[in-house]
Amino acid sequence: MSQPLPQLPKPEFVLIHVEAPPEVPAQIAVDLGETGIPAGLIGYEYRPLSEAVFLGGDR
Repeated sequence: MSQPLPQLPKPEFVLIHVEAPPEVPAQIAVDLGETGIPAGLIGYEYRPLSEAVFLGGDR
């Protein structure tokens, strides 16, 4: 019979706060400023741009 897996530590990462360009919808700009985005993730598969870029489109 298999045994339960051991508890793993929760991942930790640093959040950075970005200033959104003026064309970003107001609520998204507020969320980015308050919540922030990860500065990077495990293995560096994800890295934020140095400046926020609005790609457009609907949510």
